[in-house]
Amino acid sequence: MKKSSLPFATNLQQTPLNEASKGHKRTESLQMLQRKLQTAGENSLAIPSIMQVSVVMDKRRAKQDGTYPIKLRYRYRGSALYYTLPISIREEYFVDGVVVTTRNRRMLNNLIEGYRQRAQALLDMLTDSGDMQTFAKPSDLKSYVDSVLSGDIDPTAELEQNEAPTLVGVMEKFIEERKPISGFKYVESIRTAQTKVEDFDHDILLSEVTVRWLRAFESYCLSEGMSLNGLAVYLRNIRTVINYAIDMELMSIDQYPFRRFKIRTQPTQHRALTAEELKAVLTYQPTGERDARAKDIFILSLCLCGMNVRDLILMKKSDIRGGRIETLRQKTDVPISLAIPPEALEIIERHKGSGEYLLNLMEVYAQIESVPGHLNKGLRCILPHLTTYYARHTWATIAAELDVPDPVIDMAQGRTPTGVTAIYVKRNPYKADEANRKVLDYVFGEIDK
Repeated sequence: MKKSSLPFATNLQQTPLNEASKGHKRTESLQMLQRKLQTAGENSLAIPSIMQVSVVMDKRRAKQDGTYPIKLRYRYRGSALYYTLPISIREEYFVDGVVVTTRNRRMLNNLIEGYRQRAQALLDMLTDSGDMQTFAKPSDLKSYVDSVLSGDIDPTAELEQNEAPTLVGVMEKFIEERKPISGFKYVESIRTAQTKVEDFDHDILLSEVTVRWLRAFESYCLSEGMSLNGLAVYLRNIRTVINYAIDMELMSIDQYPFRRFKIRTQPTQHRALTAEELKAVLTYQPTGERDARAKDIFILSLCLCGMNVRDLILMKKSDIRGGRIETLRQKTDVPISLAIPPEALEIIERHKGSGEYLLNLMEVYAQIESVPGHLNKGLRCILPHLTTYYARHTWATIAAELDVPDPVIDMAQGRTPTGVTAIYVKRNPYKADEANRKVLDYVFGEIDK
């Protein structure tokens, strides 16, 4: 089919219906789709749709001209899916899904609505016909919708399932099998790797996972700000799934890519800032939204005893009780009880979440896995080597230099206290508050000198 340059709803209505050679089912589906498109054009509220298509602006990354892309968003099997429209505008010209104030707003809104109605009608048709069950994974549906909206395939053609297993599909199967017998953290680690694979190449077939593909995936993750050791965790998870696929005879052992691909790591360094570097961070004047947010979250982590970014992301408003944080560290399940210092309150208020989460980081960046990378990019505007983890090591280093006992440092940072004084520390949780106040008085006192 010839690719359409402007895939409005009216494009499909021009398709002939008398092509008997394509089969009765296709003709019937086309008629259904045409009726929905016509109805949508007359009154979009007349269609009671299970899967609603909405129009959103992707504000994660601005283009060079300062505009942001406009996307269609819908959900399937718990996943949010997006189709990028050939439209990008400035943030102030887009309000509640509608283009405002610009001279060509009518044309742009008509274009956006045309895409939305077409996508909505397509999803309704798939639901009504039962063909939605053809798509085992969200990525399969997204690929199909993308192709239809781009004019690359005929939406009335009978759907065919791809028998060839995909890497994402096998990872999903592995997760489902491991859920009953493995710990939550292990399953979640595999799922995190699956999400990253979907972001990079969601349709990659199992047979296409080669040394070249692994190197490309490696380059992609590093370009997103991921550390080499963080990447190693993802790659080891992929390797585990590949071994599983071979055991299940979904892949030949001759295709095993890790025979010639080495997973690289680097020695973990004690990442603590010098006094001069810390002062440079605290006095830095942001030039944009990204580095301003990165600076705030770094300082917030420092003000909360070097709290891990993942713990900050997943912290809920219900974890705040009586001016204290009462939660469990994600990595260790060790309880954290900490008074929120005044220096942190302003930052929390500035980045407060609109829902159950304390901060709005997942609202800004959509996926938890992408948050550290985005923050690290912003931090490199301050210091070339700076990452979020420096806050944690810097707090611990300063605390040790101020003669805070190791068990107190461990407790403050969500590690199980060890040593002779561990029992005493466990009985005195407010020791963490005292230690934190001591560190912060030193840190912010140094700035004023």
